[in-house]
Amino acid sequence: MLHSIIIAHRNRNAHLEECCASIRASAAVTGQKYEIIVADNGSATIPAGAIDREIIIDRSPMELFNKPRLLNLGIAAAGGDILSFLDADAIVGAKWLWGARAARRRHLTMVCYRVRYLTPAEPVDWSLYEKKWKGYEAYNTPTYNPVEPPARRPGLWVFGNSQFTIARDKLADLRFDEGYAGRGCEDIDMMFQVWIRHKPDYRAMIWTKAPFAILCRRHGYEEDWKDRNASARNWALFINKWRSYG
Repeated sequence: MLHSIIIAHRNRNAHLEECCASIRASAAVTGQKYEIIVADNGSATIPAGAIDREIIIDRSPMELFNKPRLLNLGIAAAGGDILSFLDADAIVGAKWLWGARAARRRHLTMVCYRVRYLTPAEPVDWSLYEKKWKGYEAYNTPTYNPVEPPARRPGLWVFGNSQFTIARDKLADLRFDEGYAGRGCEDIDMMFQVWIRHKPDYRAMIWTKAPFAILCRRHGYEEDWKDRNASARNWALFINKWRSYG
């Protein structure tokens, strides 16, 4: 079993190095076979020691950073039968790569991960994981992010966030909608696609404990990603596309 980890990237080299180092550390603990696919658009450089697998360079004009386009390029290039989508500013726990084993279970559609946040310069201390601020985590519908996650029960739909693992045969021909240029909605759109494709048999789990979960560093956003007008367009596209599903 090969696990392909797909990362969209532009000019976040320090974060990318930390992300890839955490994946390698998880591989040392779990013994899992993996490849890292970095789909990059427009970075001045890629850190020489960051990637030990493959880099895809997309030099097409991209006025606004189009994360879905890069993730789709990563899917096309990936050799694994298990796919994970990871942000470049993620730091994974020591046992995170075991998510690939869970994703092979026939009854599971996908595996999600809790995300908690670090400040830009804060050292990584997994013993403090439960004290960190929790990121977006959807349940029941991809747009419902409760303050307190609901109790786990049969029939609870879990959607998590933009970082997830799925078997290639369950992703099938689904792809990220490249109409979402700039920040916003591309991840929730994919949650809806997977959910609708697999209903009524959709099942997902979320790993919440530190060794299996994710830390992300807070940072500013460039204007070619967090653009107010683009975010408004993305939201309008999303609402029109999924209006009937709540």
